[in-house]
Parts: sequence; structure tokens; C-alpha cells
Amino acid sequence: VKSPENIPMIISPYIARSVTLSTMHGCPSKEIESICKYLMEEKRLHTFVKLNPTLLGYKLVRKILDELGFNYINIKESTFTNDLQWDDAIRMLKRLSKTATDCGCNFGVKLSNTLGTVNPGDILPGDEMYLSGRILFPLTITLASHLSREFKGALPISYSGGASQLNILQIFETGIKPITIATELLKPGGYLRMAEIARKLEPIVEEKRQPEVIDVEKLDRLAEEAPRENYYRKDWRGTKKVFIDRELPLTDCYIAPCVLSCPIRQDIPEYIRLAGDGEYDRALELIYLKNPLPNITGYICD
Repeated sequence: VKSPENIPMIISPYIARSVTLSTMHGCPSKEIESICKYLMEEKRLHTFVKLNPTLLGYKLVRKILDELGFNYINIKESTFTNDLQWDDAIRMLKRLSKTATDCGCNFGVKLSNTLGTVNPGDILPGDEMYLSGRILFPLTITLASHLSREFKGALPISYSGGASQLNILQIFETGIKPITIATELLKPGGYLRMAEIARKLEPIVEEKRQPEVIDVEKLDRLAEEAPRENYYRKDWRGTKKVFIDRELPLTDCYIAPCVLSCPIRQDIPEYIRLAGDGEYDRALELIYLKNPLPNITGYICD
């Protein structure tokens, strides 16, 4: 680029060809539909609309939460009645699918948004908290199953509800794509979890074994099995907490609990990192620095 004036001629004004519309909880169906139609008819964007687990209805959501040991989570029926209803959603999705065909665009749904719950007020301010993470998987995959059955697998689904390295392969094998994750990256290991996910998905992607449309039967089985899996139960993780008994500064809000649990504050994460990188001399130096008398400290700790 010789001068700034030439930039518009070189860079395309089309930043993206697709968009996912995430609507507020309680957004009227008419507004959702009008926004989606605008994006497809006026902007010619392939469009996915993000839906809420409230489409399952209060009774089913309450049943799933209770069966998995999350009976302490308080949800209000008004959260469900004030949100998009099943029959309205199906009619809207059918109309938008036709609009997409007429516009030469692709249309689908993203499942799912978070679930609004009553805030007990002991941690965060406000009346509501929003449920995410592994408990969202049984809810979201059940919603995906119901929608796929209604549309006979023809409605494209993008996924975001409780996907993890433990279930991402099963999700992908049903024909659901793309899959996005957030909570998984906040767990110990962070972005390194992406490497394990990539290893699991690489063979099926390279061999092009994912179905072109949703495999309804496979998705139904996954939804049926989810409430019986121990991983989604409240007690799977145990009752121990990893919180430390001191405040952390705003800009440095992470510390390994094993460091503070050790009376002499051994830098265990750094030792593991150095050993993992093959820097054994530096790892040994760290031991000499942080724990020069390991026999004595080991005896005392035992």
C-alpha cells in the first residue's frame, strides 16, 4: 500500500459472510425474526440465531436439573413464559428457512444461550445469574434433539452449550458444526485443552466422516444418555473448592492452589513447566532455590 487512500480498493468491505444473532432473554419473536430477515434480505449474510434452553419448558428443565443433583438451583416459571415459546419458535424458524432459500443464504440455529436462574445474592449483585458450563450440556443437547426431530435433521445447528474435550467428538459426529467453547478454557489447562480437542477431531475431519445433515437418531441417543452420565452430575466434581484464603490483585488474579498449600511455597507449576520443556538443569536449580532440604521438608509434611 503506497498511500492510505488506496486501502479501500485493496481491502474488501465485506468483513464477514456470516453472522450469529444472540438475542436478549425475553426478546419478542417478531423482533428476532425481523432482525434475521434484515440480515439475510438486506445484507445477504448467512445467519444463525441463538436460542435459549427455556424452549424446553420449565417442567423438563427442572426435571433434568433435579435428576443431576442441581436441585439447589432456583429457576422461575416467569423466565420461561416471558421467553420465546416452542410453537412460535418453530413457525419462525420455518419462515426464516424459506427466507434464506429465497435469498440464496444459509440459515440455522445456535444452541444454546445461558439459562437465567435466581441469584442467591451471596457472590454477585443483581436478581439473576446465568447458568453455563457442563450442566448446560444435557439441556442444550436435549433441545438440539427436539429441534432436529422437528426439522428431520435439515436445520443446521451450531453448538455452544457445555461442549468440552469429553463430549466434543460425540457432538461433532451427529453433524452439528461449528462448535464453540468458553467455560472449558477457564478450567485448569486452559488453551492446552484445545490440543486434546484437535487430536480427537482431526481424524473425522480429515476423513470427512461427519454427516452433511444432522443424524437425528445419533443425536437422540446422545440426548438420552446425557442425564445418565456421571460427568454431568453435581457430585462428579466433589465438594472441595480450589479457592485460596487471601485476596488476589485485579490484574494478577490466578495462582496455583498447590503453591499456597505448601508451607514453604514451592513453585510447583514452574518446576513442571521447566521439566516439560526439557530444561532439567533449571528445574533442579529451582528445587535447590525453593526446597534445598527436601528430605527434611518431605519428612515434616508427611
